[in-house]
Amino acid sequence: MEDKSRVRPLLLFALLAGLGLAGGLALTVLKPAKLAEENRQPPGIEGLIWPNSLALKPFSIVDHQGANFGLEQLAGKWSFLFFGYVHCPDVCPLTLAVLNNVSQILGSQSDVEGPLQFVFVSIDPDRDTIGELSKHIENFSDNFVAATGSEQDLATLTQQVGIASARNPQADGPYLVDHTSAVLLIDPHGNLVGLFSAPHEANAMASRFRQIVTYVQEHG
Repeated sequence: MEDKSRVRPLLLFALLAGLGLAGGLALTVLKPAKLAEENRQPPGIEGLIWPNSLALKPFSIVDHQGANFGLEQLAGKWSFLFFGYVHCPDVCPLTLAVLNNVSQILGSQSDVEGPLQFVFVSIDPDRDTIGELSKHIENFSDNFVAATGSEQDLATLTQQVGIASARNPQADGPYLVDHTSAVLLIDPHGNLVGLFSAPHEANAMASRFRQIVTYVQEHG
């Protein structure tokens, strides 16, 4: 008999991976109407994955200070997760800049359960050392977390949440990495509850975040 505990993460991975990759171009994800049809999300809350939110399983990577980063570091916080790499020429720095603006807009959310955190996960561990990540993330915010791990450790996380990536060799320079460009929202209980598609805009993301938090807190 097929293990149902494996089916939903694999389906989610296939869904998001099939939506496209981003190297120089941003990912286009499902339209709100399609998300509503497939996930039965309530009308008017773009990006909310409901009621099919995904409980993350244990994973272990390392943050830019050399400390372990896993489910324990997600507990009690609303976490924005973005997957990219330091040498990304466009999508990654643009998205991190937008997320910095989102963090400033949201500020200290007294009406939100738990604090916010913004996490940049590198899917290029061969080049993105802890030192590289530490210097890179400070260009955007002193409060952001950057993390990476071995390919195997990263796969434990990326395959759960549908993040796809592939090296793209360049004839005239270092390789690029095509990757999913959506920003994921994890609730304080370690559930994937939201997905923000590119192109990203700070005010729109902050507004949708508030709507998602309100709904999840009322119906969770």
